[in-house]
Amino acid sequence: GSVVEEPDGTLLPTETVFEAGASTQHWMGMRFDNVQLSQGDKVAEALLSVSSEGRTTNRVLFETAVVTSDFDQGFEETGISDRLSAEPSVRWYSNKLSEGDRINSVDLSALIQEAIDSPDWTSDSSILVGLRRVGGSATNLITSHGVRGEGPILTLFKQISGSAGTNIPLRTARDEIIERIETLPATGNTPLV
Repeated sequence: GSVVEEPDGTLLPTETVFEAGASTQHWMGMRFDNVQLSQGDKVAEALLSVSSEGRTTNRVLFETAVVTSDFDQGFEETGISDRLSAEPSVRWYSNKLSEGDRINSVDLSALIQEAIDSPDWTSDSSILVGLRRVGGSATNLITSHGVRGEGPILTLFKQISGSAGTNIPLRTARDEIIERIETLPATGNTPLV
């Protein structure tokens, strides 16, 4: 799920759009459960993908930070800026954006690796990712509460032991489908097949 933190620290847990540009102190926090990583695993590649809701005239400079969390704790309990203030982060540029563009981060594997190497990491841990705009054009991003299928996605590749250069995705298509189904609102008359 996603939560948006306003510059004054107010948390908006059901916001559908993150106004990346309202302030450099405006964060979107994302929680990814069921990561399927154990201590000792090596992350070969990690990419965050988010969807743009608007156009930009220039590139956007983003900052991303990662922390680990107990299974039942997210940003809602502690705030995003408070949790991420002392954490390592990566800055990266997007291209100019059109509405509906998917934005892919730079490789975040070093940040994810640091999280799973921490002594607090267990099989029940979640990865919490914070994202904010720190420069360039302002834009709006779709949160996990926004348009179906357009919310943030964290794609992880694990290096297979003993086979340098070979990576396997940590999430299967089944995992992705289940995650998307779980984000659907519990309203309507769509039959389950």
